[in-house]
Amino acid sequence: MQPVLHVRAFEDNYIWVIRGNSRTHAALVDPGDAAPVLAALPRLGVTPTAILCTHHHGDHCGGAMELRQHFGCPVYGPLKERIAAITHPVAENGIVSIPELESTFHVIDVPGHTLGHVAYYGLNSLFCGDALFACGCGRVF
Repeated sequence: MQPVLHVRAFEDNYIWVIRGNSRTHAALVDPGDAAPVLAALPRLGVTPTAILCTHHHGDHCGGAMELRQHFGCPVYGPLKERIAAITHPVAENGIVSIPELESTFHVIDVPGHTLGHVAYYGLNSLFCGDALFACGCGRVF
């Protein structure tokens, strides 16, 4: 079982599906579009138990509200940004604990791509939105 999967969105984005140690639940990272997630979940056999957003750009949080309404799960996201779907604002040194996944994620402030951008570190992985790419970073404002 792979602890982290992905769903393709738009032309060049991924929505991360974190299963951790669970076979039936997952956390979603940066769901910019709900449609590909809703299409993939039956195939993956998981139900979202949390949503983690790294920053306010639509290609990273545009589907969060629809998914929250559909599954009733909490949405974690940067305290310093306006994302309507957020139910649990987070900031530097925050902890996101997801018992269904037996996983904990540490919140790291990574301003640059946006002023309130955050990253989540857990399961020996960094989920950093547009703060870091294999060959650089997202546009810095």
